[in-house]
Amino acid sequence: MRAAVPTVIVPEGPHPIDGDVVLALEEPIDERAVSIAVDEAVRRNRRLTLLRAWEMPVSTRTGITGFADDPMRWRTRNAELLQRVTDELTARYPALRIRPLLVEGHPGHATASRTRRASLVVLGRGHVRVLSGALLHDVLRETGAPVCVVPPAAHTDTAVAGRVSRRVPGPRRPSAR
Repeated sequence: MRAAVPTVIVPEGPHPIDGDVVLALEEPIDERAVSIAVDEAVRRNRRLTLLRAWEMPVSTRTGITGFADDPMRWRTRNAELLQRVTDELTARYPALRIRPLLVEGHPGHATASRTRRASLVVLGRGHVRVLSGALLHDVLRETGAPVCVVPPAAHTDTAVAGRVSRRVPGPRRPSAR
């Protein structure tokens, strides 16, 4: 994707408008994608689902790391990432309802199958690099939800850092009158 701004792709036909906002998690975490997903969940009063889709790597002639010998280590590593991000966002946005979801399988198909009833799916710059081919097409073809793609060109790293926590209000405190 060559867009310089986040772009929302809306599929033809009816699409859900009352489901969760889904943020497809990647590593490193894309703060711009987080900001968009959190803003949309707050604006629409929706739950934010943090979706981490992963699959076991396929070994090649050159081999892969020692993780290949233990599939549970891959699952644990992905579960830890999901938990860390869930904890960080829960601390930053205590009023936001957050649901973590860990899914094993081909990331494009797993993301699409878990987002058919979402009000919005947000894919950050890491996914855009990976998803520029078949994976992006899988998500766009198989989900009925609008998909927000945040390309690398949509980032101004200095402006994004720290901006997220100021934009979304926390729980309201009673005024002292």
